[in-house]
Amino acid sequence: MGPVSSLSRVCFRPLTVAEQRAYVASGEPYGKAGGYGIQGRGAAFIERLEGSHSGIMGLPLCETATLLNRIGFQRPGLRRGRGGSA
Repeated sequence: MGPVSSLSRVCFRPLTVAEQRAYVASGEPYGKAGGYGIQGRGAAFIERLEGSHSGIMGLPLCETATLLNRIGFQRPGLRRGRGGSA
């Protein structure tokens, strides 16, 4: 059983000074890792995203499911051989 990791990259477009000031004044950047919320106003500045969207939000779901599967946990409704492709 090897390790599982998740690497994501978020690239913002260049922001004007006015956009930066307005964003900071909104209060949204405070208390957020990286100073933005992908589910909030900060999403409007994202030019490109590489990797796991759920990981950027806080929990990489694919990798978490992989680890849980390794220890024998299988989410109900996702069993193989019951008409699904999972």
